[in-house]
Amino acid sequence: MHLKKFGMVALALCALASAAKAQFVSTYSFSLDEEVTLESMIVMESGESSGSLTLPFSTSGPGSTTWINEGSSPNHNISFVLGIATFASEIEDPQKHAVLFMNDDAAAFADANVWSTLFQDIEEESLIASIEAATNGQSQEQINGGLEVVSAFGEYAKTFPATHNSTKNAWFTLGGGYKVVSFSTGRIIGSGTSTKPSAPVPEPASMLVLGLGGVALLRRRTIRK
Repeated sequence: MHLKKFGMVALALCALASAAKAQFVSTYSFSLDEEVTLESMIVMESGESSGSLTLPFSTSGPGSTTWINEGSSPNHNISFVLGIATFASEIEDPQKHAVLFMNDDAAAFADANVWSTLFQDIEEESLIASIEAATNGQSQEQINGGLEVVSAFGEYAKTFPATHNSTKNAWFTLGGGYKVVSFSTGRIIGSGTSTKPSAPVPEPASMLVLGLGGVALLRRRTIRK
């Protein structure tokens, strides 16, 4: 009897330990309006005391996609996504374009504006090369060099110049919406929503173990009374 109780309690503790180690996840659901392929997409998230950079994912449109970031944190409250876009309409002369997930206000400002007007500190071609190095680099040195440029651009995107006297922030709030903007000339090609970081729902087996453990603990308390 004592061994049986001990076993059920142990199972409960194991399940609780697994739950404690569970990573937080955030989701990005978006629709693309054109026949376009998004590649090497890098997700940045930030909060008061931490930040993360998750890579990469790819998708194509038109249509809807939901991507789950399993490297999120409960402290994260804003996000910025960047990558590379190629369009089916350019199949005869393929071009690579930077693509950004931006908040609605920044996207409206970027629409119809050329890259060099918005982001004066880095050329679009240089950012694309750095994204490719960060996600497909053949050496750790290449990967680290690409990540450094990508991270620096993410910080720059928080205060990119809008006018001579003001700046805009491209990052969007987790739990809110955003626009998908392609360049070299800004063009909104889609939109989406995100969710705030949350703990994954336990698998049914884990929930069963937790339930059995709870019964064992309750029974033990009853016997002691």
